[in-house]
Amino acid sequence: MGSDSRRIAHDDDLLHFWRATGAPMMHGARLTCAVCLALLVSFYLQLSAPYWAGTTAAIVCLPVLGATLRKGQARLVGTIVGALFVVSLAALFPQNRMGMLLGMAAWCGVCGFAMTLLDSFASYGAALAGYTAVIIAGTAIETPDQFFTHAISRASEISIGIACATVVLIVTARARAVETLSAALAAVIAETARETFAALRVAGPNSPDRRPARRALIKRTIALRPTIDDAIGESSEVRLRQSALHAALEGVFEAISDWRAMAGHAKRLSGAEARRLAQAVVDALPDQLTELLASGDPQKWTRNPAALRDACASAARELGAMESEDASLVLMAASMTEWLTAAARTANGLALLLDPARARNVASHRPGLSGKDLLPALINGLRVFATIVAAEAFWITTAWPSGLSAITFAAVNVILISPKNELAASDATLAVIGVCVAALLAAVAKFALLPQQDSFAGLCLVLSLILIPFGALSAVPRLAPVFTRMTVNVLPFTALTNVISYDQTAFYNQMLGIVVGCVFAAIALQLIPPAPQRLRASRLLTATRDELRALAASLRAPSRSAWEARIYNRLAALPEAAEPVQAGNLVAALSVGTEIIRLRRSAEQFGLENDAQRFLTKMARGDLLGANAALSELDRDLASIPGQTPGGSARLKSRANILALAEALDTHTAYLMREALR
Repeated sequence: MGSDSRRIAHDDDLLHFWRATGAPMMHGARLTCAVCLALLVSFYLQLSAPYWAGTTAAIVCLPVLGATLRKGQARLVGTIVGALFVVSLAALFPQNRMGMLLGMAAWCGVCGFAMTLLDSFASYGAALAGYTAVIIAGTAIETPDQFFTHAISRASEISIGIACATVVLIVTARARAVETLSAALAAVIAETARETFAALRVAGPNSPDRRPARRALIKRTIALRPTIDDAIGESSEVRLRQSALHAALEGVFEAISDWRAMAGHAKRLSGAEARRLAQAVVDALPDQLTELLASGDPQKWTRNPAALRDACASAARELGAMESEDASLVLMAASMTEWLTAAARTANGLALLLDPARARNVASHRPGLSGKDLLPALINGLRVFATIVAAEAFWITTAWPSGLSAITFAAVNVILISPKNELAASDATLAVIGVCVAALLAAVAKFALLPQQDSFAGLCLVLSLILIPFGALSAVPRLAPVFTRMTVNVLPFTALTNVISYDQTAFYNQMLGIVVGCVFAAIALQLIPPAPQRLRASRLLTATRDELRALAASLRAPSRSAWEARIYNRLAALPEAAEPVQAGNLVAALSVGTEIIRLRRSAEQFGLENDAQRFLTKMARGDLLGANAALSELDRDLASIPGQTPGGSARLKSRANILALAEALDTHTAYLMREALR
């Protein structure tokens, strides 16, 4: 019995070791295969700088298949755009080096600005458009008569690297993003459901404060965006119907908002009254569905998501038909109806991932650029422009032969690292360390190991000694800033060509140019810090408050989905150091904006546009006391409409919406009335 226990423990240790080291080592092996394949194709085609193809393959190759596929597509588009721009720039400034250099710096600044505004792999494509132009110019600016030829060569080498990394990943990597996303999405919505029904069980003024739990769920939901992009890259089915995934994510946010609305209203009631209303809402749901939702078990969401979607949608329709003269009960029922509808959208997203044939196509407002703050993008664009101009001035002043290499790697580093905001300076410093270590490894490989090899297989063996272990370490998140730079810079240092040159002077000049370029980027990111986190959070909240007032003043309100997409972008952009109450204020703004949009429609339905306009005017001016008085008057006018008349149910729901809006305004008065957030 003791030997069996020891054997089981030993097997568990081996399994843990494999999980910890196996995936990174596989990534290192795939990265090495991609690099070697890119070099082989480039050597065969007799390209002038095959190491750019290998470097591209190393950069594009990521541990996740979907990320690599989408990153490769973005890099290809960015490469083409960058090549076209730099060729156009050369035609615009023929024989004018100063105009060429300033135009190139300005272009990179624009790309740095766009990279910060855009999301995910579109952001990476903008980065590529910037530093591809610098790579091409760096090899061609000394020979302007061959500019077009150099542009074609560099673009071809980069495209070969993308293609080779994509082929290797498709052949060797397992698609895991869909599985990872379904598990993470199910965990978030299951936790939201468990918390919601737990809140209903203890509803009342003395119920526990669950705001930290809501904020934690908001952060976890925001963190799913990159995984959604990975899943879209892996699955053509998901890519064609990706709006269902975006709707699923919106569903989680909306469920959290509805949970907040129900819990907030219950806190304003007596304990007995709050529990009575909560129990009435729960009793209106099927027992089996209530048990499933309250369990908080993610596996119950993934077992048959299409059936769960239909059950939530059916329960929402039945609960939505509830009629009562009790506005509080109608508000709780309406919030739960919205909650169930949101949960159905999330379950439909899970169905797309796990059972695509039963998933439904749904419309979703893509996040896009709405709600983005321009200040961080402007600062990052300035950092990129200033870094490249400084490197160019240094080259012109010193006439250093390796100055163009310094400009190239200064551009690559500052463009890629600058959007990391507070982490940028430290990551740039770690990148310098990684580049210095890569230089030492490249020197050993080029002058001690490569001269002993006389075949391509020998070259691959030498590269694998470096790329496999360091590629594996680059897959560990906390080690990535150092080991990623070590991995991708080995090839530029060795400068592999069809006929390898072992000129030590040329090697050290190239090495010094790359290191100096990385140092330029690190110094610039230290000297030009990002906007402070408190300022960024303040700007997001101020902009949201101002847009709430503009929403009230506007004669033509945006759609509900457009408003939600705007606030979701703000939530995603909220810095880590933001105070918990700030996330709560954004969620409250989401609810207030939604209720204002509903209020406009219900006022038109009942012919109370003048009453609604009085409230909207007060709201637009920031006069919340007057806005609440106008809401009370609007509620009295709605109450005077007989309940037996057609639209009686809609009237009661409108009164419930007014009550929810009044409570949200009262709870967040300090935020909504403030003229400037300090």
